[in-house]
Amino acid sequence: MEWFDQYLTDLQQGVASRHGELVLLDDFNAKSPDRGAMVEDAKGGALSQLAGALEMVSLNTGEPTFVRREQQSCIDVTFVSEGLVNHVTDWQVLENEPCSPHKHICFEIGSTSVRKTQLLSCVKLEKQKFIESFGNILVRHPEVNSGKKISKFIKKVFRAACDENRNEATGSWNPYWWTEQIEQMRKKCIKARRRALRAQGNPNIVDTDTEALWQKYKDARKSLHKEISSRKKASWTELYTKLDENIWGDGYKIVMRQLKPGNPFELTAKRKLEIAEHLFPRGLGYISAKIMPVAFTPFSQEELRMATCRLKNAAAPGPDGLRAEAVKYTFEA
Repeated sequence: MEWFDQYLTDLQQGVASRHGELVLLDDFNAKSPDRGAMVEDAKGGALSQLAGALEMVSLNTGEPTFVRREQQSCIDVTFVSEGLVNHVTDWQVLENEPCSPHKHICFEIGSTSVRKTQLLSCVKLEKQKFIESFGNILVRHPEVNSGKKISKFIKKVFRAACDENRNEATGSWNPYWWTEQIEQMRKKCIKARRRALRAQGNPNIVDTDTEALWQKYKDARKSLHKEISSRKKASWTELYTKLDENIWGDGYKIVMRQLKPGNPFELTAKRKLEIAEHLFPRGLGYISAKIMPVAFTPFSQEELRMATCRLKNAAAPGPDGLRAEAVKYTFEA
């Protein structure tokens, strides 16, 4: 155990000396229920403490990574920095036959934005565009009949049908006080600054003309700052006066954009059961419940239509970020 502690110490120093997001993979031969093992040994506890100190998250899902005869364990661990968790997808243990008891681990690192689930920031949902797009997807994929795939298609169409408040030049989100007038004034300010910079090093332009260009840029910048300040005050007053009317309006959306999404990793079914048994221990008088057979009647299309009609528009979206309008338009499609 001493050599393992020294190994973790050296590893921590090496990781701490590096900058940016990190991926750490190794056969640590350390067992912990957090990574799918039955028990936690001394190495597993020390490794969990190291991961917490380095602010790294394990991607293991509990699937065995080491198989030899009857022995199976999850000793091959994949750690990533917290800032990289949302960019890692499709972590899996391959079922091919490697030349060793250790199975191959595969995953992808992409440039997925952390706003990918925040669909609620759409300003306007175009009904006709949504219905046409979703209908086209169903025509191209008639074999789709699972809820997960249909939900994926709904989110894809929902993004495309939304009139999102984005800056066309940068692709970033415009602030709540942004207007078309400010956009035009900003363009004029940038144009005036470029002209002044080009004239500064041009021998064919006299100093008086250069000074005039710089003065024109300063005036444009002053007007822009004044307009922004005025618009901010007016928009802020408008925001908090509307809170009593609609608490899920622009103020709610502005706050939600600043919040970071939760950790996407999931506990294994075994770990969930262990946590439940620890939180809700069984007493001495425990009586096992008998599961009685229940006959379920499939719901009809009319019942589904009535259920969607009861959804209120402009309500707060659920965890998937979809608004009630998207559910209604999906039924129509």
